Amino acid sequence: MKYMEIIYLRSASEHYPKVELCLKDIDRSIDNEINPISIEIYRNFNVDTDWSILLKNEKKEANIQKSSLGLHLAALFKEFGLIHHSIWIIKENKAVL
Repeated sequence: MKYMEIIYLRSASEHYPKVELCLKDIDRSIDNEINPISIEIYRNFNVDTDWSILLKNEKKEANIQKSSLGLHLAALFKEFGLIHHSIWIIKENKAVL
């Protein structure tokens, strides 16, 4: 099953430089044992201080939980603002509901 964790951060403007530094360091802090398939970082087009970190992954079993990497990143960025950490699964059936 394909899924992704999204760590959404809404930070204050005074934290922008610190947040950018932390985001640049993400690749260096990832342990190979917990590597997701891909990591993507997005910034809101209209609000420079809104960020989303997407951890895309795939598992054979249906027991999907927030990863230790996702929990670590959510805790790391919590000091800079509001965090929303969630898991989204891909809709396998292509039919429209």
